Amino acid sequence: SCGFDSVPSDLTVYALHRQATADGGGELGETTYVLRSANYAAGFSRGSVETMLSLMHAGSGDRGTRRLLDDPYSLSPNRSAEPDLGPQTDLSLHRGEEFAPELTGLWTSGYLMALYNTRCVRRSNALLNWRYGRRFRYREAASMGCSPAAPVMALMTNATISAAGRLGGPYLRMIPPGVLEAMTSRTAVGARDDAGTGHYRVETYAVTADSRRYVARMAQQADPGYASTAVLLGESVLALAFDRSRLPDRAGVLTPASAMGEVLAGRLRAAGVAFDVARLG
Repeated sequence: SCGFDSVPSDLTVYALHRQATADGGGELGETTYVLRSANYAAGFSRGSVETMLSLMHAGSGDRGTRRLLDDPYSLSPNRSAEPDLGPQTDLSLHRGEEFAPELTGLWTSGYLMALYNTRCVRRSNALLNWRYGRRFRYREAASMGCSPAAPVMALMTNATISAAGRLGGPYLRMIPPGVLEAMTSRTAVGARDDAGTGHYRVETYAVTADSRRYVARMAQQADPGYASTAVLLGESVLALAFDRSRLPDRAGVLTPASAMGEVLAGRLRAAGVAFDVARLG
């Protein structure tokens, strides 16, 4: 949870909560993370590939596992204590203005890593005694741009993610041993972003209980899966090792927000990660 998945998700929501609380804006309501842009210049790490393949096998091969993966609160410490807020799908087609006027003209699809990130953020809310709010609804989306082809791209992305999770296992088993490994071997060792083009930029929008609107932004000019994750993970380790007196008194299976919160946010800013929160008009 301390890399590109799920620090940007977890800490932007945490920052929104802190700002809204400081302003007297109340609890968070509809909250949406939008991956505005990303360039995996060095490719996906082998660990990420193996994780996705394992999920495809498990999700398509067992109904019980599929139900667990579909449960928005599958990582919550006490499932029975979570509110019933209706369906919270990870795959949907939206126009940007449905999230915020600032995104007018944009089309979004579901986001591949939302399956984990959203559960991590909801776990943070529970571990923080639901400080974000009992009506806190969180989702993640990926920008497909504003072109006429954007809605088609969004539909195709959603269909691909959905099909992989539900049908991917049987098709993967049809691929001869060794072929899949060869197809993904580029990400196994020595992945580099020689041109320095890797980057990501995320924006998380929230509406509070009294209808105030906020946005939290995080960005790094480095490959999300490698150099960016190295900074996020490294600063998390340093926070746990050297800032223990400033960390909350919690133990167990924690999340970045519940374990390190503002301490980690401060470290990331000092390390050059662009990270800010603003109230919107």
